[in-house]
Amino acid sequence: MQLFGVDIFQEWMKILANFIPNLFGAVLILISGFLSAKFLRDFLRRTSVAAGLEIANSLPTIAYVSTCAITVLVSIKQVGIDVEFLTSIILIVLFCTLLSGAISFGMGSAAIVTTMKR
Repeated sequence: MQLFGVDIFQEWMKILANFIPNLFGAVLILISGFLSAKFLRDFLRRTSVAAGLEIANSLPTIAYVSTCAITVLVSIKQVGIDVEFLTSIILIVLFCTLLSGAISFGMGSAAIVTTMKR
């Protein structure tokens, strides 16, 4: 079938042939990313329990969620969808979280620092 002198089926097949390898790569990225995230979560859980840390449940969960989020973003980008806006939002949230942790650490350790003898 031709429209304006262009074979529509042939153009559609070219687009599909270029899209399938990207889709296959995205699926491989998802599978390997989720397996790596599960391995990281289990490793951090065993390590933090063995070390007796109080954050034995929250640290592995944070690592798992962040690894899965990065995996999804990379696989979406592999398909060809622009993810700059989502990346910017995640970076802003991460920056604010780390900044608040640094401020609270500094304020919490102020009493210890002032009482230390030189």
